[in-house]
Order: sequence, then structure tokens, then C-alpha cells
Amino acid sequence: MAIFLLVRDTRRIINFFVLKRSVEAAGLTDHRSNVLAGRGRFALKGLFIGVALFTYIQASAKNRIEHGDDSPRPPLYGIYDVDVFVQNGDTLSPLLAEESRWRKMIVDKPGQVTIKRMNDQSDHYAFQPDLSNRTITMFSFADSTRISRFEYEQPAPNAMVFKGILQGDSVYIGMKRYDLNNFLLLNRGFHWINPVPSAR
Repeated sequence: MAIFLLVRDTRRIINFFVLKRSVEAAGLTDHRSNVLAGRGRFALKGLFIGVALFTYIQASAKNRIEHGDDSPRPPLYGIYDVDVFVQNGDTLSPLLAEESRWRKMIVDKPGQVTIKRMNDQSDHYAFQPDLSNRTITMFSFADSTRISRFEYEQPAPNAMVFKGILQGDSVYIGMKRYDLNNFLLLNRGFHWINPVPSAR
């Protein structure tokens, strides 16, 4: 920005600082005396600010519709806590040492799912549910050849069961949907200042 402002005085700067020549003082124009020019600059500034503001609002609205609260929710949307995880006939206990056991399944974006394992590591997969046949296909974004396929059931409104093959292993996975209203931000609302119990 400083270079841009000094461009018009480049020759005078070179003469004074480099060639050691005397230079005349810069002629300063009082633009306030030209009312028409002042109004034009004011209108131009207003137009620039208006365009910038409109562009920002438009981009924010588009982002909210595509990725925010107003975006369409994917099928099977929700956070699921895994209660039962049976792998190749063995029931895996919910212990940190069971790294292959799922802890949570999170479906919040179309076409993908996040799996949290017992060691709190997150794995991201492509997620393709077929609601009519009640099947699900999953594969890693890093290796699309490792495909997992499940049949799923919903024995209750907040329950889900997966049966199928997970990366070559036979699995039975029982899950319960987490009630999103348990999040403080949803059931209590946003507070600039939190009550003492919530701040502990």
C-alpha cells in the first residue's frame, strides 16, 4: 500500500534521496473545494462497501444452505453410541485396548461418516445408504478398494443394528442414537456468561 501511494512521487523521491537534487514541494490540492468530486468519491465508497457487504452476505447464506443449519440432513443423520460390537463371533468389551471396536458413529454430512474408535481415533469413510434395500456401503477415502457392506435394522426409533462385513471381518454392531438435546447449547441456548456449575 505504501509503495502504491508513493508511485506518483517516484521521480521526486529519486531526485532527493538518490541524486541529492533539490525538489519543489508537492502541490497539494484541497479536494474539499470541489463539491462534485467529493460527492462522487462518497458515492464510489458507498458503492464499494455495498458490493462487498452484499457479496459477504450472499456467500454466508449460500454456505449456511449448503453446509450449515439449513443444509439438508443426510439419511440416518445423528450421533450413535455403540453398545454392542461383535467381531468374528467375539464380543469386544468397551475398553481402550480394543482399538478395532467402534465407540461412536457420526452421520452429519451427506456421503460420509465418522467412526470414533475406543482409543478416540477418528476414521472417515464414504457412506452410501440404500434406504429401500436397507443396506449400507462404506469405504475409506484413502483406499476405495477396502469396501465394507452391511444390512441394517432399526428395531426402535433410536436404535440401529449393523450386520455384515467390516474390512474382511464379520461384525454385528448395536447402536443407540444420542439425543442431541443433551448438548447444553441446544437445551439451554447460548450464554455469553455461563452459570457457575457450567463453568466448572
